[in-house]
Amino acid sequence: GRKLSVATNKQKESGVPESYIGYLDEVGDDYIFLDYAKASTNRNNTIDKVIISLSEIIGVWVYKE
Repeated sequence: GRKLSVATNKQKESGVPESYIGYLDEVGDDYIFLDYAKASTNRNNTIDKVIISLSEIIGVWVYKE
């Protein structure tokens, strides 16, 4: 249930690593499941959940609550 920022090995057009902020819902054998909507401050956001393969993760930051 902790709020995380997760950087992946995928890159945006600018060369910056693609990243996601969300609340950790589940950790599987080869993925993590984030509640993206709960962490979003954008009320027009239509993304609810994000699943990220562990092999794509290059960094994780844990927020203080």
